[in-house]
Amino acid sequence: YEYTDVSAAEAKQLIEDTPNLVIIDVSPHYDKGHLPGSIGYYPSSELQAAIPTLDAEATYLVYCHADGPSRSGAQALADAGLTVYRLESHFSGWQDAGYDIEM
Repeated sequence: YEYTDVSAAEAKQLIEDTPNLVIIDVSPHYDKGHLPGSIGYYPSSELQAAIPTLDAEATYLVYCHADGPSRSGAQALADAGLTVYRLESHFSGWQDAGYDIEM
């Protein structure tokens, strides 16, 4: 199973065009700023515990503040058979593009 890397602009388009999109933040910095409407799952054991409860029909966008957690989180969701995209430029790329964040 694989996930798809997307740029900040592609992620924004995905958010606008996908009504059942679930945005997952796998970083420990969720409370310091996150994508609007995202759900924080940290540490990775929290995400693993949530996977069985996630909607198999939904589409998922995973991001972090670094490469490792977003890759492993996206892969865990993909391995569960879910449709997954990963924000390749991370939270900073989203911010640098000038898109909204929530605190």
